[in-house]
Amino acid sequence: MANNHGLLFINKAIQAESFNVFARYGIREDSFVSAQERKYYRFIADYYERQGQMPSYALMVDTFDDFVYIPDITDRFEPLAEGIANRKIAVEFNRFFEHDFETLKDETNGNAAELITKLTDGLNDIRLKYTNVSSPLTSLKTSADEYLSEYKRRQLGDSFDTWDSFMPYMTEEIGGYTSGNLYVWYGRSGRGKSAIVLREALEIAQQGATVLVWSLEMSAYDVLTRLYTMLSAKLKKTNITIEGEKMAAGFDSRELRNGHLSADFERSFTDMLDAINEHVEGNIVIRAVDDLDFNKRDVSQLESDIESVNADVVIVDPMYYMDYEKNTSKTAGGDAAETSKRLRRLAGARNVVVMTMTQADEDEKESKMDSNVRELKFPKRSEVKKTKALLEDAATLIAIDTDYTQSRGIVGINKGRNGGEGTSCELTFIPNYGIIEQLVIDGDMFDF
Repeated sequence: MANNHGLLFINKAIQAESFNVFARYGIREDSFVSAQERKYYRFIADYYERQGQMPSYALMVDTFDDFVYIPDITDRFEPLAEGIANRKIAVEFNRFFEHDFETLKDETNGNAAELITKLTDGLNDIRLKYTNVSSPLTSLKTSADEYLSEYKRRQLGDSFDTWDSFMPYMTEEIGGYTSGNLYVWYGRSGRGKSAIVLREALEIAQQGATVLVWSLEMSAYDVLTRLYTMLSAKLKKTNITIEGEKMAAGFDSRELRNGHLSADFERSFTDMLDAINEHVEGNIVIRAVDDLDFNKRDVSQLESDIESVNADVVIVDPMYYMDYEKNTSKTAGGDAAETSKRLRRLAGARNVVVMTMTQADEDEKESKMDSNVRELKFPKRSEVKKTKALLEDAATLIAIDTDYTQSRGIVGINKGRNGGEGTSCELTFIPNYGIIEQLVIDGDMFDF
């Protein structure tokens, strides 16, 4: 029985009466090479889901004529799992070069550098998918040395990254955006969520981060238009007058979007782009709704893109346009909840900041108001739309309301795992000219 790690592992799991060992050592159905082993695993998984326990040896032998019973296995689970992984990786390695290599050569049209990149990415995907990782649990009494080592790394800034917000209020209240956390922004439709979070993206990129933006509503051109407008505002490329007050501003986004900048502004805009590396230390990489190859929009593809660009910060705008994960809970909204959960896990596993947006329920009373001047008001925590799981999974839940006709906006923390809950600040909000800044009164930030 050559290379029978899979069968040994299955037998030992039955012997231990533990289905959880499969997950503990990263063993899934597709981890097994042979059709027989995959068949046994499917039966065991289905049986465990129905009965809540492992099937017996007797049932396995009675169900499958080809099942080999191996009693009293003394091998530990770790080497058996490693053997399963090594066999699978070897098979996938051979398949990759037998079938995928020629396809990649055709796709890259003989470009050796691009071919090497695609080969490296493909092989790394195989390694990540099938390598089993088992980590010991953390103990209060035995983990002191590891804790001190992590403490020293954090002291030196080597363990995790924290990025400041463009709003001093947000940086002060939550300590900035810390890698490993999920941050959820929400507000009613058309209230500036995308604009404010893109303003954060620009601020963070200027600090040296690589920001990956998954824009599931806007085209790449529209996203760049907003970002360039905001950058031009920070660089004070133009001036506007609002209610008799002159203020520094950026180019008119409507003129940029339609290609109607004046000759002078166009020269200034071109100069800004020529010197972009001087203005933005990091980068913003955009995967937009109009990208022809953007066909897969699930968490696995997001993780692949994170790895591809080595992202520090990830923005998903909005979460509810992603391809949802499979609803294994068989409950209403379970697919969205599972997607939220996987985003939270992704932030921790990849040690990145993940920001996502969702809508808040509409206020029917507000829609019936006759007044032309609308009172800015935060949505409640209970009004998180699409999935309440985002409320639970978020390290910080950030509420937004804006009114461009008043040139105002408000941002507040409705849930803050690291502080700030119940606090808020006001913004100057003139997005058409790239102005989205925290309102400052007499040198102090406005808090209400």
